[in-house]
Order: sequence, then C-alpha cells, then structure tokens
Amino acid sequence: MTTLTRVAIIDDHPLYRAGIRQAIEAAFDMEVVAEGVDAVDAVEIAATISTDVILLDLNIPGGGIAAARTISKSHPATRIVFLTNSEDEQNVSTVMQLGAHGYIVKGISGSELVSILRLVYKGEAYVSPNLAAEVLRGMGRASHAELHAV
Repeated sequence: MTTLTRVAIIDDHPLYRAGIRQAIEAAFDMEVVAEGVDAVDAVEIAATISTDVILLDLNIPGGGIAAARTISKSHPATRIVFLTNSEDEQNVSTVMQLGAHGYIVKGISGSELVSILRLVYKGEAYVSPNLAAEVLRGMGRASHAELHAV
C-alpha cells in the first residue's frame, strides 16, 4: 500500500483551490486533507491536521509570509510551498529564508504542480526556473557591486 502525501491548500480564491484540488487528487500518491482561505486557517490546519505539504498563496488575507513564519517555527517537518502570482525576487528570498521549501509561480499545469510537490516531499527545494535565474542574476549583480566597492 502506498502512503499518500497529505496536502493542504490555502488560497482565497475558491475556483483556483478547486482546480488545485482536482490536479492533486488525480495523482495516485497524494490527497488533499484540508483547505483554507487565510493565514489563520493555514496556521490552524498546520496545528490540527497532519499535513506533509502546505500550499500557500503569498497574498492570502493575513499574509502568506506571516503564516509561513509561524508554521515553520511550530511545525518544521511540514513542507511549505508558495504558489503565487508574485514574481518579486525579494519575496522568494524572504520565504526561502523563513524555511519554505518551494516557490512556484501560478500558471503551471496540474501535472507540473504534482511533479514539483513530489520533489519537495522528497526533501528537495524548488523555485520556478525563470524566477530562480533572476534571483541568481540579482545576487551576481550585488556581488559584482561589492567587489568594485572595495
């Protein structure tokens, strides 16, 4: 018998949550164990329901970053993955420093999402490739500026 990866979805858009649920439940090795709409729901779900992965939107009421900060401190084994529209490099850096395991820009397919969740569940980190490249370029520019300032 296969152990199912237990996923919670936190997004304030019901139709979007329903689409994510459908994609996850189509996978043979995953199940959606909870849904929520805001940071309070995210923290409560992490505290009361056994979840392996929590998918958070960055811009949920109460703030996805605030929810991630609380969850990563109180439930460090829970993998936090952001699924958001934001392509702000600073957001990526902030959430990864808080202990998030993934940062996915909305617009991916359901099968891509499931593949990424499998990687994260196995312990890998994931950042959408185009955004990861921008973050690395930004780090390179900062390092270059520091070298020339010396």
